[in-house]
Amino acid sequence: MVETEKGKAEEIMCNNKKSLIYLADQGAVGFHIWPARQNDLHRPDKVVFDLDPAGTAGFGKVKEAASAVVDMLEEEGIDARPMTTGKSGMHIFYKIRVSKGFDEIRSAARETAQKLVEALPELFTLEMRINKRRDKIFLDCLRNAYGQTSICPFSLRPNEKRGSGHSDRMGRTRQARIGRPLQLRKYL
Repeated sequence: MVETEKGKAEEIMCNNKKSLIYLADQGAVGFHIWPARQNDLHRPDKVVFDLDPAGTAGFGKVKEAASAVVDMLEEEGIDARPMTTGKSGMHIFYKIRVSKGFDEIRSAARETAQKLVEALPELFTLEMRINKRRDKIFLDCLRNAYGQTSICPFSLRPNEKRGSGHSDRMGRTRQARIGRPLQLRKYL
């Protein structure tokens, strides 16, 4: 059971092969994970930046943005990793020691995002409304909150045009293959 604003909600935990097979049999396609562990849902164990392109910003611009985020984090001594999301964007994530709550982590992520927007205003935006982003990459820190989720590594994603698929390292949608975290310097 997970605490919500309206009380408690039951969440499915897929932590073994039998659970995965059951969920696939029920028609589950995309699997999303919390940024926290089951035994401590109020303190995250990872930070996620969701890079979401708008307008004519293609996957090349997403890769440029991913490199900029990873470079800034590396300058701060953080080992960040990119991961395709199976759609048009990319996630940059890194593990953290479980010690702080979501508010502190989200605030720190927001500060990093603000620095990136100030350093590269032609590339990034913090504007949530798609029609106001122009051709920039939305640097979304909102995944770093209690109850928020992000796509799981190796998960398929539903795609209205092509059915279930994922995005490969070049940003092309592929069928019935499983995506994976990328080795940044090899693909960006």
